[in-house]
Amino acid sequence: MFLRSIQFRDWKAYANGTFDFPIPTKIKNVVLIGAKNGYGKTSLLEGIILGLYGREGMNTIARAIPSNSDVEKTYDDFMERALHAQALQQGRTSITIQIVLEDAVERLKIVRKWHFNGQGKHRRSDEEIQIYTGKDEEPIKVPGLRPSREEKDEYYQGLIARKFIPFHLTEFFLFDGERVQQLAKQEKANTVKMGVEGILGVQILRTLQQNLLDYAQNRRSGVENIEDETLTRVNSQVAEIETRLDPCRQKLKELKDQIAPVEQRIDELTRTLRTMTGGNSANVKELMEDQFRFRRQRDKVEERLNQMLRTDLAFALAGKSLREGISTTLRAEIKRSEWLASKNHTREKLDRILAGLEAEEPTIEPALTEYQLVVLRQRLSNVWETLWHPPPADCAVEERHTYLTEAERRKVIERLDKIERLGIAELEKLLADHDEATVAINRLGQQIAALSGVEDRIREVTDELQQQNQHLGQLREQNGIWSRQEQADMSKLNDLRTEAGRMAARHESAQPSLARAAKAEMIATLISEAIEDLYPRYVTQLSNEMTSVYKQLAHKTLVKRIEIAPDCTVKLLGDRGHNIRTMDSSAGEEQIFALSLIAAISKVSGTKVPVVMDTPLARLDTDHRRNVLQYFAANAGEQVIFLSQPDEVNGEYLKVIRNRVGKAYHVEFEELGNGVGKAHVRNGYFQSEEF
Repeated sequence: MFLRSIQFRDWKAYANGTFDFPIPTKIKNVVLIGAKNGYGKTSLLEGIILGLYGREGMNTIARAIPSNSDVEKTYDDFMERALHAQALQQGRTSITIQIVLEDAVERLKIVRKWHFNGQGKHRRSDEEIQIYTGKDEEPIKVPGLRPSREEKDEYYQGLIARKFIPFHLTEFFLFDGERVQQLAKQEKANTVKMGVEGILGVQILRTLQQNLLDYAQNRRSGVENIEDETLTRVNSQVAEIETRLDPCRQKLKELKDQIAPVEQRIDELTRTLRTMTGGNSANVKELMEDQFRFRRQRDKVEERLNQMLRTDLAFALAGKSLREGISTTLRAEIKRSEWLASKNHTREKLDRILAGLEAEEPTIEPALTEYQLVVLRQRLSNVWETLWHPPPADCAVEERHTYLTEAERRKVIERLDKIERLGIAELEKLLADHDEATVAINRLGQQIAALSGVEDRIREVTDELQQQNQHLGQLREQNGIWSRQEQADMSKLNDLRTEAGRMAARHESAQPSLARAAKAEMIATLISEAIEDLYPRYVTQLSNEMTSVYKQLAHKTLVKRIEIAPDCTVKLLGDRGHNIRTMDSSAGEEQIFALSLIAAISKVSGTKVPVVMDTPLARLDTDHRRNVLQYFAANAGEQVIFLSQPDEVNGEYLKVIRNRVGKAYHVEFEELGNGVGKAHVRNGYFQSEEF
């Protein structure tokens, strides 16, 4: 859906302001709104966000929430500052924002009101929202007899998310230059991860997961003395691992904090060496990057060897006869389960036949005596028993592994069959790769040492660089050890939680609270697995889209491809696949990366909504400005709204999008005295009335 109109009453400088937008077409899809700094551009953007999402939209307003502040208190303060300065003097005690959304088949009008007391204090409990549909503006009713305010808010938020866009994606469609600069300053991996999580709605999933875990904990705390000895033991193991995970995660955080300054120092020393040697340091840096790459390669090989020792190799050493014996037993149990299910199913039909013997129609002449009926029933039962006995030859006599479902038995068989295919060839390949990486590391170390002996100062810098690299390697090695410990504990914890859930399910009929808690924990675990499974697919799509957008926005051609790993780490690949990310980038180039991410997320998400950009060209040079305007006007969305300063989209930059502008406004500001003003919405772009 696109924005059809926005109306403000007593919202900041807009005592009464209306923006009407035409239906966007493939040629005329741009709305241009101009205003000087402080005249109401950002207020317009904030009004759209809060008009749609209310308090939930606060997190997407860059300047609204200072760091480490009380969000609840900030919302009240923000709204109290937003009330037009003359409203209370003139007897008005509310803010109203009306937003009309439209598409080819539907029209929604969202009306949100904030109320204040006579002293201008926000009355949050009186906040209102109503949504109307169709040209006749019929109010949309919330299901239920007497829905609460919370139920109404939740229903309307869900409706807006379905018809327009979920609030967690807002910052990638409704944003200002300040938000772009924030994204540009972040570590690229964090920026990309935030984008992927926005596409997947990870924030919502994690909130749901935590709610499920809280629900499970509350259910368990309300039940006393219901666990059997085994369930108590498993829960104790879960608690033990959870307790052990806390210091492990704390250690990982400490290592991360230690690694960052070391990496920064290595970059500083590399730049110093490059300056001192007049370019030779580029060779040193390249050699050290290659050496680091081989170290990472060797670390991955060692991690794979450790994994094989802990899992597949351990199963292989258990012996083929034992594995085959377990597989045979599980297959026989599956056969028995299928046999019993078929038998029980036909038993229901036998009961219907026996019941039919006593039916009144058709009559039997002479009527059967009671003794004859008993004998006939017995004979039919005996004949039915011969159909199911003896059981199949490959059927188990009894089920020994009752704790496993049929699906879990099949998974165990599949895992054991996989062990049979484990060969020595993979081990030999891993060992050969390990030796090759070690030789390369030593060779590169010798080359680095040779280039580092030019003079004493260079040697000092080189020595410190090597020490820092060695220190970094030790820190990363420790980080790897703790990470593997965390992964092992999490894997065991998930298995134990699953086991606990199965045990609790046995008590479901007598202990429904435990059963519901187990289901909640199981779903919470599945949410984590689902998030991990979705990441690789979406980062590949995002990588392809970002590469395409970046090439259209950047005026340099150094970057040939943006490669994003499943953990969201980023490589900017140049010619021959060389990672040029370590090269210094200007602030403008960093913003181009952030804008490429924003545009790519719009494409990958598949969401067709307006894109609103407030002062999008800050800190961009001439070519970048032209490229950004041209790309977003043509490709960002069915409707694009640019909020511009007088010196931002003008002259040659205005020519870039002139043919796409379907409507233009400019905002004038009237000084009323004592620091109070009023914004007026005028047709045309500043002094021009041509649009």
